[in-house]
Amino acid sequence: MKKIAFVALLVTLTSTIVVGPSLYAADGKANKSSVTLMQSKGQTVKMPKAATDIIVSDPDIVEVGPIKNDQVYLIGSALGDTNILVVDERGDVLSEISVHVQIDTAKLNDDIKAALPGENIKISAVGDQLVLSGTVSNAAAAAAARDFASRFSAPNETVINHLKVAGNQQVMIHVKVVEVSRNVLNELGIETD
Repeated sequence: MKKIAFVALLVTLTSTIVVGPSLYAADGKANKSSVTLMQSKGQTVKMPKAATDIIVSDPDIVEVGPIKNDQVYLIGSALGDTNILVVDERGDVLSEISVHVQIDTAKLNDDIKAALPGENIKISAVGDQLVLSGTVSNAAAAAAARDFASRFSAPNETVINHLKVAGNQQVMIHVKVVEVSRNVLNELGIETD
């Protein structure tokens, strides 16, 4: 009896592998799209037809929830990239969605203007790194902007600082002029010739 069950299982597995269903929709193509989300923000995505399963490569980066059987809601949870496969009742892939979650730089720009009023600072994102650009009135303002941005950058990422400090940088030097006799220097073994 065990031998017959094993043969039946083997025949079933072989037929599934050889003549198994296509991973893509009947036309052989999945709807491919890409979505850029801000961290902690959401967006709805409409499917071409009713979906039964949603597969997320990295659920730590994006949360996915169904709204209707042909519409999902995406929420950017963490910085990074992942993809989502949407599958119908036959197991065909309806949609492949590439998702990139980045920092909400519009909010950061509003916050840094409030924190450092009067400074011309712009924050932008390149991948998971923050870039500071613009002109500040002094080096202390540049350091404060860098510290502000570093609190919001991805872990183990540095802030790229392209800030310019307005005006000239002055360095104070304290100089003492001492007069020393040549004879004293010669006695100490220092040659003056």
